[in-house]
Amino acid sequence: MIKTMDPNFIEWVKQHLDDVEKTKQILTALLRLLSPKWWKKNWQRIAIRFFLAIFAFVLLFRFVPVPFSSYMAQQQVGHWLQGNFHYWAKSTWVSLEKISPHMQLAVIAAEDQKFPSHYGFDFTAIQKAFKHNGKSTRKIRGGSTISQQTAKI
Repeated sequence: MIKTMDPNFIEWVKQHLDDVEKTKQILTALLRLLSPKWWKKNWQRIAIRFFLAIFAFVLLFRFVPVPFSSYMAQQQVGHWLQGNFHYWAKSTWVSLEKISPHMQLAVIAAEDQKFPSHYGFDFTAIQKAFKHNGKSTRKIRGGSTISQQTAKI
């Protein structure tokens, strides 16, 4: 007596064979991405797209308020890691015109007192840091300005 196979089993096998084929396609694509030949051929295209994406975000956030700061993201993730999923980092953006000029200068001065008088590079501070770090075994002094720190980010 010949038994027939369960149609559900046949369907299950077909479905998993499709999954195997998809997995094979994904692995093939990943191996292609890892090959030096592929990178040699496509690195310029990737670099251009990367810099265009950065430029697009800078341009976008020139006109649209930034949705969150790095501090807000840090606080949000910290609360999530502690299991507090009800916390939500919120902020209210205020135009620069609504902030007192004294407050603006105080915030900048807290980081770089000479910011209003140099053009992004405080050469005196950089020179002092270079001399200090040359004499010291521990390189603890920096000479970077707000502009340089922003560029590092």
